[in-house]
Amino acid sequence: MLVAVAVSMLAAAPASADERDPRIVGGNTTTIAQHPWQAALVLAEPQFQGNDFQRHFCGGSLITSRIVLAAAHCVFDTDLTPGQEGTKMEPNDVDVILGRTTLTNEAQGTQHDVERVEFHPGYNPETSENDVGFLRLSTPSAQTQILLAGSNDRDLWKPGAQTVISGWGHTSEDGIGSTTLREAIVPMIGSSICGDPAVYGGAYVTAVMVCAGFLQGGTDSCQGDSGGPLTTPAGGPRRLVGVTSFGFGCAQPFAPGIYSRVGCPPLRDQVAAQVRQIEDAAPAIPHEAVTGSGNAPCDDTSPDTAITKGPKKKLKTKKKKAKAKFQFSSNEAEVTFECSVDAEGFEPCTSPLKVKTKKGKHFFDVFATDQYGNRDTSVASRTWKVKRKKKR
Repeated sequence: MLVAVAVSMLAAAPASADERDPRIVGGNTTTIAQHPWQAALVLAEPQFQGNDFQRHFCGGSLITSRIVLAAAHCVFDTDLTPGQEGTKMEPNDVDVILGRTTLTNEAQGTQHDVERVEFHPGYNPETSENDVGFLRLSTPSAQTQILLAGSNDRDLWKPGAQTVISGWGHTSEDGIGSTTLREAIVPMIGSSICGDPAVYGGAYVTAVMVCAGFLQGGTDSCQGDSGGPLTTPAGGPRRLVGVTSFGFGCAQPFAPGIYSRVGCPPLRDQVAAQVRQIEDAAPAIPHEAVTGSGNAPCDDTSPDTAITKGPKKKLKTKKKKAKAKFQFSSNEAEVTFECSVDAEGFEPCTSPLKVKTKKGKHFFDVFATDQYGNRDTSVASRTWKVKRKKKR
């Protein structure tokens, strides 16, 4: 009973008025050999009873032999010691399991004591900004670690790229967790989409969050997956690009998973710096690299869109409709365009574009989106009027 209460308290800790879930729904079972850095955070014995699956509450990623990266909300305001509720989790209240596929199989993998718990100093539990936490293990792990994505790895997780989520969390929004590790393949979604009012709007903060999943829903991370990894897939260097943070429900339409953006500054650099501080804390432990290749900023600059050629302001025609031809371009090379005629909704388009319009005033709008999902918010526009020629 105590375990159920404790896990319930931990799952509820990050919730706020907008019903954020710390979020695998969909996907398939997998093995730890495919995700050797995957960690399970479990409530420590003997103060909490039950098997390792029953005591599991969050995921994490092994980023050095002694440090697991998780979500801040997993360890913030989650101390369950009587009289100390509402403070940071105590190291003796949590253990970390590594190298295990099925949490109930205690013969597999290793269970580590934790000697230090930290979280990002700028973590905001109301907005989920800077949602990263750290657990320093008492002893080194021999499991394979994963590096944070460097700037040279950016193409591996640009919008549309397939990425991987994993964990032992709930397999449905109101369901239960999985004793066996699960994974799912989800596409990255551009920040301009996730920040759209129809999706997350202002709750999505581009600088410190990334978005992955399906707008139609169906596959997602869920309760118990919090703190776990969002990684680039097999076939290239595996890199950590996100830490499972929150979502509005699990696998719901227009509510893909939100992950802390650890593959780009500022979080990437701040995580690396905080790891160094944790390594230097007494008793000091050796420094280990935590990022991949390249330390340049990520491209968060929106492209510019320009209409370079369009119809005259007044078109005359003897037919029912007049043809109007538009040419448009961007200051960036690898972009896609979306166009709208007479405010009928934006659709993918290419330049040059020909449209036919009836008598009256008309409007043409176009904007560019670059390969990293940055969208030109200042739409390029043109107006023109069609008149029928009078018969003589």
